[in-house]
Amino acid sequence: MTTELHRNKFLEAILELGRNWALAVAISSAGAAAFYTETVDGPVQWERHVFVACLLVSIVWIGLATLRFDEVLSSALRKRGKLHIALGLVVFSALCLGGILLVLQVGKFADNNAIVKLCESKMDQPESRIYRADECVRLRDQRKTRLDRLESN
Repeated sequence: MTTELHRNKFLEAILELGRNWALAVAISSAGAAAFYTETVDGPVQWERHVFVACLLVSIVWIGLATLRFDEVLSSALRKRGKLHIALGLVVFSALCLGGILLVLQVGKFADNNAIVKLCESKMDQPESRIYRADECVRLRDQRKTRLDRLESN
């Protein structure tokens, strides 16, 4: 006699959505890493093509993952009344928008990292315009605050 465990399809769908979103973020991160890679010798503008391809794949992946989740959600809500269509549309739209915004924000991390590297390269040159840039001043202030907090313990 075998006993099958009762599987919660809704929970599985949420976990699958999370895994697929994580994959989409990883793909867009790879594209951002390629875009912000500094190369001396190599094909011209290859990083832009890789970035755009990764971004498009990530957005499509987010859409497909959300569509798959919406399919499970709709089948679960279908038994509960007529509002399942409207609720499904709202959930699908919100999840797609949130996922796409998440994927688009990944590029800011790499951009900020490039700015930090430039600021660090001019840390000992107060006469430089880079040293006086707002981003570099903010970075130095943040680091000083953290250093003061650590030293006070």
